[in-house]
Amino acid sequence: PSRRRQLCAVARRLWVRGRRLLLRLAAAAWLVVMAEIVLLRALGLQWNLSASMPLGLYLPTERSLLPGEIVAVCLPAAMATLARERGYLHRGACPTGVQPVLKRIAAVAGDVVTVQPEGVRINDTRIPHSQVATQDRQGRTLPHAPWGTMTLQRHQLWLMSPQHPHSLDSRTFGVVSIFDVIATAIPLAVLETSPGAWE
Repeated sequence: PSRRRQLCAVARRLWVRGRRLLLRLAAAAWLVVMAEIVLLRALGLQWNLSASMPLGLYLPTERSLLPGEIVAVCLPAAMATLARERGYLHRGACPTGVQPVLKRIAAVAGDVVTVQPEGVRINDTRIPHSQVATQDRQGRTLPHAPWGTMTLQRHQLWLMSPQHPHSLDSRTFGVVSIFDVIATAIPLAVLETSPGAWE
């Protein structure tokens, strides 16, 4: 029995030491990641960890707001509040206190956008993989752009990222203003876009 108690005591000490080591390693890894993020931001670079755009490193730019361009944009206030409350997005630098999102411009002023549950058409061309989600992954109701056809007005953009079925884009929050765009962005080092992505 004494031998067994000794072995148990040794096992407990080893477990405690191992747990402390793991905690220290996790803390060190977290500090390294945070330091990298701070350094990248100081260099003007930004990580994207959202599944709605290719994961990786992006460089903010000042390119023209044309279809196909990637933009960092602040969400409309109501959508930003919902996204923060549900944990879709974290705190950030937008006026709403929520982080901006990266999306592609799908349509600009003068383009005709048709929104139906089965998908989106732009200038009468159906966008692949553009079905409109009405619930998130937890079964909660999602808002969506009004069903029907609209012509985008001056200063309006339609943003999409169909590579993810629950992407927060214009299918969810509707048109955005060009004045809500923080910057355009170009990918520097990203994982390949999924086959269903809109280009």
